[in-house]
Amino acid sequence: MQIFGLLLTLSILLTPLASAAGTSEWIPITIKEGKLLVPSSFAGIEGHSVIDTGANQSAINSRFLRKNNLLPDAAGEVTVNGFFKKQKRRLHKNLPVNLLGVETQFAHLHEVTLNSAKTQLLIGGDFLAQFIFQFDYPNQRMRWLTRDTLDLHALSNVPSRTDKQTTSVLAKVLLNDRQTLWVTVDTGAKSGLWIERSLAAKRGWLAEGQTTLKRAKGINGSGAIEQFRLPSVKLGEFESTNTLVSVAAKDQDHAMFERTRRPGSKIQRNVSKSRGLLGWDVLKDFVVTIDYRIGKIHLEPAATS
Repeated sequence: MQIFGLLLTLSILLTPLASAAGTSEWIPITIKEGKLLVPSSFAGIEGHSVIDTGANQSAINSRFLRKNNLLPDAAGEVTVNGFFKKQKRRLHKNLPVNLLGVETQFAHLHEVTLNSAKTQLLIGGDFLAQFIFQFDYPNQRMRWLTRDTLDLHALSNVPSRTDKQTTSVLAKVLLNDRQTLWVTVDTGAKSGLWIERSLAAKRGWLAEGQTTLKRAKGINGSGAIEQFRLPSVKLGEFESTNTLVSVAAKDQDHAMFERTRRPGSKIQRNVSKSRGLLGWDVLKDFVVTIDYRIGKIHLEPAATS
C-alpha cells in the first residue's frame, strides 16, 4: 500500500521503547487468515491491530471508528493506493494508541477499510522502521530488538533491499527455477505470492483447470482473483513448495503494478521496483527478522515450542 498527497513526513513518539536498549520479551500474537494480530487499545477500547510490512504507513480502520461512534477530527485527505483501486481517505493527526502495552502517539493516521470492525489499526513501515522486529510464525509470537544488538547487514541470508519508491522491503525470489523477481515482504498478504497476471500467463501457469477463481478484499474495495500453486519458490538457501500464488482475474482493474511515463517519454516504467508480494504461505514456517529501515531480512526455520 502506498500513500501520496498531503502526507510528507510522519513521526511517532516511542519514548518508552526507544529508551530501552536490547531485546524485548517475546510477545504473544495471534495469526488469523495469514495476518499478524497484536494487542492494542484505542480510546479506552481493547482490541487488536494488524502488522503489515507491505504498508509503508500506518492507518486506522474506518469500520472500527464507525462501530464505536468515534469521530476524530480530520486534518485533511491523502490518496491511498490499495490493491484494487486508489481512493482519497481522511487523515488524522496526533492520535494516542496503546500498542504492544506501550503508550504511543501517531503523528498521522489515515483511514483504511479493513474486513473486521474489531481491528483497530494497520501498523506499517513508519512504526516498524523504529526497531528490528522478529515474527515467529509457528509459535505465534514477536519481539523487537534495538540495532546495537543485531546487524542485519551482516546476518541477512535472503537477498533483500529497500524499494526506494515505497520504502518497503524487497526480497529476491526464484520461481520454478525459471523466473527471478523482486517482491515486497508483506505480512498482510495471505497468499505465498501475488504476481502480475501477464507474467503468470507468459509462463503458462494459468492453464485451464489449474486455477481457482475467488473474491478478495483490499483496503479500498474488492475484486476477482485467480489462485494456483507453484511447485517451487526459492528465497536464498530456502525453498517453499506447492506455494499458493494469486493474480488479478482477467479484466479485473487493479492498482498494484502501476506504470507511469517520464515527461517527454513514451516508455512506461513501473512506479515501484516490486513485481509482487511475498506473504504468509511462504513465511509461515519461519522466524522472520526484518530491519525495515535498511531493507534487510533473515529467515530461520522455527522449532515449535
